[in-house]
Amino acid sequence: MQNAIKAEVKDSENAVVHSTMKDGRPIYHAEIVEAGKKIKLSLAEDGVILSDSRKEGMTAKLGLKKLALGELPPAAQNTIRSEAGTREIGAIKTDEQNGKMVYKVEFKQAGKNSHVWVADDGSIVRDDRQARGTVMREKSGAETPPAPPTPTAPIPTLGTRTERNLALTELPKPVQDTIAQEQGSAPVKGTVINKKMKDGKTYYEVKFEKEGRDTKLRIGEDGALLPEKK
Repeated sequence: MQNAIKAEVKDSENAVVHSTMKDGRPIYHAEIVEAGKKIKLSLAEDGVILSDSRKEGMTAKLGLKKLALGELPPAAQNTIRSEAGTREIGAIKTDEQNGKMVYKVEFKQAGKNSHVWVADDGSIVRDDRQARGTVMREKSGAETPPAPPTPTAPIPTLGTRTERNLALTELPKPVQDTIAQEQGSAPVKGTVINKKMKDGKTYYEVKFEKEGRDTKLRIGEDGALLPEKK
């Protein structure tokens, strides 16, 4: 934490630091006097600057503006719908991450609600589910401990299915972009993503319901749409 403060302010030896809790995570607030001016910084536990009083448009209080899902860019909407699955989307607020505005999204579920931070282009900037070391089941919304690692992955035999439903964030960026483009801005629900192999090449099968119609896509790792099976 001290290193992060030193990187921002040269005369950081006189910094007064105290911490608060936000969404179950510590936030560190530092006040430094440099060249006769008081500087206020807020930092996450990993050293990321959340607010800086020297920068225009930054405030010490984050997430003041609440938004409806429809007010967000289409790419951000698609990511949020895909990550939500059957869970209810709660509050959406503007926030700051690394000096850029992002959207902090709450998902309502049994136990403690979870949050993700999504950029305008639909990329996930931060995910508190990963920070808690949990794996979220997109379709059920249930939270389960991560599976213990195995020394070696079993080799699938003929006729064995090893599919599991993937989250959007687990996919290569080109695949995410293609899904966002195909889903568009219309409401989408029931997204299911499976990783598959054919002729030694990986592709992703994506199913979702859009405007009352079921859609199935086959997408290569480079984001290219593949022809349907014959």
